Amino acid sequence: MDIYKDTLFASHKREPLTRANLSSIIGKTEETVKDGISITSLLPFFEKYRIPLRVFDCTYKLVFKHNPPLTSRDHPKAMYVLQKNNHIYTLNHDLKRLKQKLHEDYGFTLSASENYYINEKEKYNTFKMLENIDDVLKVIKTHIAKHPDEKDDVQVSFNCVYKTDNLEKLLFEIIGAGYDPQINFNAGNIQRIVLRLQKRFTFLVTSQQLLPDSIDGQIDCNHEDEYNNMYVAQGEFYDALFNPSHKSYYSSHDIDILDEYRTIAQSGQLKQFGPKTKLTEIDVSKAYTNALQQIEKIPIFNEFDIFLDYDQHELEDLTLYVAKTINGNLFLNKKFNLVYGSVLKQLKADDYEITQYKRPSKVKDVDYKSIVRQLYDNPISDLPEDDKLIKKTIANVNIGLLEKGTNKKTKSILFEDLNECKFFQSEFGGKIIVIDEHERSNLLKTNYCDHGLDFGIEEKVLQSVKILRDVTASKRVYCLV
Repeated sequence: MDIYKDTLFASHKREPLTRANLSSIIGKTEETVKDGISITSLLPFFEKYRIPLRVFDCTYKLVFKHNPPLTSRDHPKAMYVLQKNNHIYTLNHDLKRLKQKLHEDYGFTLSASENYYINEKEKYNTFKMLENIDDVLKVIKTHIAKHPDEKDDVQVSFNCVYKTDNLEKLLFEIIGAGYDPQINFNAGNIQRIVLRLQKRFTFLVTSQQLLPDSIDGQIDCNHEDEYNNMYVAQGEFYDALFNPSHKSYYSSHDIDILDEYRTIAQSGQLKQFGPKTKLTEIDVSKAYTNALQQIEKIPIFNEFDIFLDYDQHELEDLTLYVAKTINGNLFLNKKFNLVYGSVLKQLKADDYEITQYKRPSKVKDVDYKSIVRQLYDNPISDLPEDDKLIKKTIANVNIGLLEKGTNKKTKSILFEDLNECKFFQSEFGGKIIVIDEHERSNLLKTNYCDHGLDFGIEEKVLQSVKILRDVTASKRVYCLV
């Protein structure tokens, strides 16, 4: 009725369409429609008023259409609706693009780029911090008050974060209020919630986690200014470190060698320990950050810098060598190892044999010390311990991204009905993730790895597991990823 309130349902009409008239046309009563009504049951209404109808499923694939016979005097406004979770939702956003795509299949078509993507921002977003769903309406009211002359068709987006970063809780608040949000689920957590309101307001609620496709980079800011300071610091560090002119380009043969011979983490034990043996962690403070600051030059390769058989030339610091292990040790822990010349110079020549080398076409000077200095000189949090931890996390996350070797692309659709979720899984594949509504302990939001094992991780984790076992889910939804 909202769509046609100014036409068919307008009060100035000679015979305005009312709810009672509508019930009579479709042959239903207020009692019989309480349990729901199908699209086909509504067809008499669309036939009588010659209104085109388009019904889409949750992947925006056209599943039903009605084209009534029209005369030259008929100019009806077509109705676009989405069918999901046994509900019908009116589509009123981006209809022009939807009309152009009527004959295309949507579905879960995903593709990930083979290139290393660098996110180049022209400016940094400002985020609003939400504490509950009521804050969403406050944001809208504040915006309208500040822009009283703004037209109703102007699209407005708000970038937000949730104070406790418990997006599951916010998700169920939104669902409980009668809305059907979109989500992005990755690395075991909800990474983003997209909520559209009043046809023109879009809320993009993003996880505070710095790496959306990893379990690392967890941040928990409790104040809006602190999060925005962190976001800008993260962006500036990233932009300075990931200079597009520093990118290397590799052939498919290079990639095969890099995948097969790349360095692996050292893992093992020097002596046998029992399951209850107490150990002490030995760690180097800001080890990755310190190592980054020692780098003053970097090699840049292109597709023409191929691997060549070793010609016994003197070792070059930034040339990449394939070293065959003769006497294995903690560093030479594979049959073939990729090692830069600067590292090979520190190893015993009797422990390895060089088989191939790859010389870079360019070598560039870098000043990573100033990048790190800028990060630590600018305050992020008023609390010294939080400020230190946030900066350490920003540095570690970005340094880790330098070793990124794969691109991932995911798409998520939320369902309240398991059978409907299984239907789309059978059509598109993917896996079903169960999301339960429950109160999570703050213990689960703490990144104990950043504090060290002496923080007491064993006791805390056991307490957290016990808390989760005592919680009964009051609401459950299903996410197809």
